[in-house]
Amino acid sequence: MEKLENMFAAFMKLSIPTVAAICGHAEAIAFTLALAHDYRFMSTQGSSHLYMCELDHGFNIPKSMLALIRSKLHPAALRDVVLGGTKLNAQMAFQKGIVDAAFDDSVGTLQAAVKEAEKLAVRGWNREIYRSFMFPIACSLPITSDAHLQSCPDFYKRTISIWIINIV
Repeated sequence: MEKLENMFAAFMKLSIPTVAAICGHAEAIAFTLALAHDYRFMSTQGSSHLYMCELDHGFNIPKSMLALIRSKLHPAALRDVVLGGTKLNAQMAFQKGIVDAAFDDSVGTLQAAVKEAEKLAVRGWNREIYRSFMFPIACSLPITSDAHLQSCPDFYKRTISIWIINIV
């Protein structure tokens, strides 16, 4: 669990926007990984859905993951997702404000995520200021240096992290 919590903390400490393209099922940890991103786009293709299955299967949600979920979801959505175990398709997730947009297929979802990332990358925001605006959990974590980026070309310093979440 510690490695998983470290992975979520790493996303939250990034000083660049992160974008998730959800192109399949995102259940339990994969759903939480999607929530760790700043922007989320989801495909309506097939039976893609978001689902916190822990209650249905009798598992606890670790406190760190629950804190992340609480920080990202509206209280009504939190109730439906965590306490109700509701499987959300892309349209339902969009209506609840969990994803920013829903697209007909995985290709369109990924293209939209890349387009959003490119749009954000050219803004050239101050990385430290961006990091300071992150949700409260991120602000309480120790901040690591971005020194490893000093040797990277400018484009890569501005690049947005895009993750494709396709758990089936």
